[in-house]
Amino acid sequence: MTCIDDKLMQMKEINLATQPRLLAFPQKKDNDLVMRQHFLVLQQAHNRVLELATEVDACIGDVLDGVSAGRIKEEAPVSDPIADPTRPPSPERDIDRPAEASPYR
Repeated sequence: MTCIDDKLMQMKEINLATQPRLLAFPQKKDNDLVMRQHFLVLQQAHNRVLELATEVDACIGDVLDGVSAGRIKEEAPVSDPIADPTRPPSPERDIDRPAEASPYR
């Protein structure tokens, strides 16, 4: 199962779980507390579907299998001294400084 298939399956499960509440919502318009309860559940489901949509966008182009899905990718330390901003390279040529200025001419 790919990353995208997994996210789409979760979206479908959320849709199936919240569909009865969505269909019952107009019938509960007389009971305000029940409507609020249904709305909160639907709002949470909507937020989760939006999160899954952004995860699907992140999955595009990724090739994930069951083994690499749970691993954390660590950044490899940079061994190139030129790319290290804390240690700039030394100048390639010597720079001659001008003679000290005298207060008298």
